[in-house]
Amino acid sequence: GGRLSVESRTGHGSRFYFEIPTTLGQPPPPLPSNARDARTLPPGLRVLVAEDNPVNRMVIERLLVKAGAQVDTAENGRIAFERHQASPYDIILMDCQMPEMDGYEATALIRALPDGRSMTPILGVTANAFAEDRERCYSAGMDGHVPKPLSREALLEAMIQALDPPSCGAGTLARGTTLWSGLLQATGESQAGTGA
Repeated sequence: GGRLSVESRTGHGSRFYFEIPTTLGQPPPPLPSNARDARTLPPGLRVLVAEDNPVNRMVIERLLVKAGAQVDTAENGRIAFERHQASPYDIILMDCQMPEMDGYEATALIRALPDGRSMTPILGVTANAFAEDRERCYSAGMDGHVPKPLSREALLEAMIQALDPPSCGAGTLARGTTLWSGLLQATGESQAGTGA
């Protein structure tokens, strides 16, 4: 039990006191390793962010760098295609609506490349979140869809799923870093020579 007491004087007010016996609590247990890892990306992951809005580019780049990624950016789909063609990335975040060349056309060009560069996971990033918008992303060859405004958790989860072959949807190629490395070994190319 505890103790409650009162001091009161007419015209001056009252004071209430209480005492409660207690013991010091224990700190919460640490999060399991898989809960911590769910918020980070594979070390050294090379990400290309194709986004025409400079503020959005900066926000996404900072978020990904904090999650452990190496990030390059492109202002439109043409630049994204050229950068990936010259030095392949592990995953591409592709804004769907961009000037000069949109994300759908850039994705189609990447998917038409004659080698392993065509298999890089691509996530569509768009403010349009209707079912037909998601379907258009998949029809263009994208591996997933992340609606704007982006949340850190949703973006990282979508990226991790796109990079993890067992979680790829039906009809989706098992793309990702592990497969990319295997393709390079099979063709006799070196990772250093491709910029992967």
